[in-house]
Amino acid sequence: MTSCYLSPGYDGHRCKGETWDKLKEVVAELKREPELLYAAVREMEPEWPGEQLRLFVGYYVLADDGTLCVEEEKQQVVQMASGGGEDRRLKEACRRAFCRLVIQRMHAECFEVSMVVA
Repeated sequence: MTSCYLSPGYDGHRCKGETWDKLKEVVAELKREPELLYAAVREMEPEWPGEQLRLFVGYYVLADDGTLCVEEEKQQVVQMASGGGEDRRLKEACRRAFCRLVIQRMHAECFEVSMVVA
């Protein structure tokens, strides 16, 4: 299983709580805009059938399990990709694209994010 953890990064001029609040806000925005994730995955996986990808992205942003969850106590966003076959490939493509979008949005507003893939 591949796991990805996003958490507030070092930000000397902000308190950690401010960065965590912004990270949660960005994640919530992206979950409300699945077309952004669809486009980001499509860019990396252009050969994937569009309808199948749309369905999978829809599930990905609605998931409230290990696929994509916000852990308030640990102040981290967790994404996990498990299983095998083509679903695994697509789940990992969604994870990578989601991470890119989060980091791009956070950096656009001068917030730092730590990312660990394990």
